[in-house]
Amino acid sequence: MVGSISDWLPLCPHTVTHSSFTGRDAYGAPAYGSPASYRARVSYKSSYVRGKDGAEVLARGSVHFVGTPTVTAEDQITLPDGDMPQIVS
Repeated sequence: MVGSISDWLPLCPHTVTHSSFTGRDAYGAPAYGSPASYRARVSYKSSYVRGKDGAEVLARGSVHFVGTPTVTAEDQITLPDGDMPQIVS
């Protein structure tokens, strides 16, 4: 049985900020859109995952969002501790 989103909120105590990659500026640095904050569950457990090129990489953790943000490997996320990790998959 699948409950409503409100049933999952106690399991997602964190707030993660997401900014979509929009391109590169005149100096080649990445540019991002306006940030949006989402409720999420951040787990700091290392595991191997496949990167966008298909290679196996070690991820330091995972983020599970409440809602449906579209997140790509080029985007930027900010974790509750202020860390901005590389997105690998």
